[in-house]
Amino acid sequence: MKHQAMMDELRVINEETDVVVRALGLTSADTSNWKKQYEDDQCTHRELLASSVDNAQEVLAELQDARPQQESMLTLKYEVDLRGR
Repeated sequence: MKHQAMMDELRVINEETDVVVRALGLTSADTSNWKKQYEDDQCTHRELLASSVDNAQEVLAELQDARPQQESMLTLKYEVDLRGR
């Protein structure tokens, strides 16, 4: 939720900046469509977040037994040790 609040604040800042830039006549074709780009980015981020949640739920479902948990922990430990060298 903190992320969403931060993104809302950022959107407000961008909208206020847009008003000032337009009032000063400093806009160009490249910068005038920032809002659509912002909304498209937000949509993409929401889709990725939803996908991550789905994947996390699948992983948790697979790790209900002790053996898969142990195997995962050992694999993770191996990867951490390998990268630490």
